[in-house]
Amino acid sequence: MFGVGAVSKTFMTFGAYTGVHNMNPFLKILYDPHRTRPILTVTNHTSTADDPLLWGALPWKCYLQPTKTIRYALGAQELCYPNKPVGAFFRCGQIVPVIRGNGIYQPAIDKSVDLLKSGRWVHIFPEGKINQTDHLIRLKWGVGRVLTEYGGPPIAEGGKPMHELEMPIVIPIYHLGMEDILRLFPDNSSPLFPKLGMPLTIVFGEPIDFGTLMQEYKEGKIQEVEARIKMTERIYEAMDELKQVALRLQKEQADRAEMDRIQKGRWWWIQPAGWGWWRSPDIELYPKHRDTSVKIEEL
Repeated sequence: MFGVGAVSKTFMTFGAYTGVHNMNPFLKILYDPHRTRPILTVTNHTSTADDPLLWGALPWKCYLQPTKTIRYALGAQELCYPNKPVGAFFRCGQIVPVIRGNGIYQPAIDKSVDLLKSGRWVHIFPEGKINQTDHLIRLKWGVGRVLTEYGGPPIAEGGKPMHELEMPIVIPIYHLGMEDILRLFPDNSSPLFPKLGMPLTIVFGEPIDFGTLMQEYKEGKIQEVEARIKMTERIYEAMDELKQVALRLQKEQADRAEMDRIQKGRWWWIQPAGWGWWRSPDIELYPKHRDTSVKIEEL
């Protein structure tokens, strides 16, 4: 785990021109010694190396104290577990095998719920596949099932009331640039080596509030299927809104990159003094005139 993390951080430092935004609030949650709620992160999926390269933005201590600060992630079984040696590698990397096309009722989803109940950090790519287009595709309902299963059955069926339930902290993340670092070939295969010097923008969002939805589900006002769909839609809306923020920050980062390209010349993207990326943890993620016109129904 430490070795993969070191490779990821090295790439972030010397292989890409990376901007990381609003990560400090996430780290505060991750390192909180009094935190009792598990963490569920969701992000768009644009390349075969999104995980683990994106986590190269995290501090070294994440890899030195791995109990609760290293994520478990869902990965395609046919890619991560094709044979025993490769499977052993990904098992050490805390990858839970998911069988694509088998729906939301499968062991990988059950395992994710169990991990959250034990207080761990679970990461999911809710799109369910690599998407290198310029828009989010429909999210799989598995992430909604994880949340409803974690919450347990409605109160009328013996479930816990909301005031006794600590929902996972759901944090959306959106990134731009990995699709250019590892652009898929026409046959959907991935190149062996990443393209160097490409700009990469990573934005951590604010936790998504599911309190009202879960309350309605626990009180029997909406059925499990409806709750699952609505929770998935809320995640979509949060990720799509974060995408608009990422696009704005990517433009600012591109302007900065052009200045560095002119001033530094060859190998302009390498910034070892700043660990290869610049951070703006206190940015205003959602300006007053933000565009929230894109809705699920319009897609």
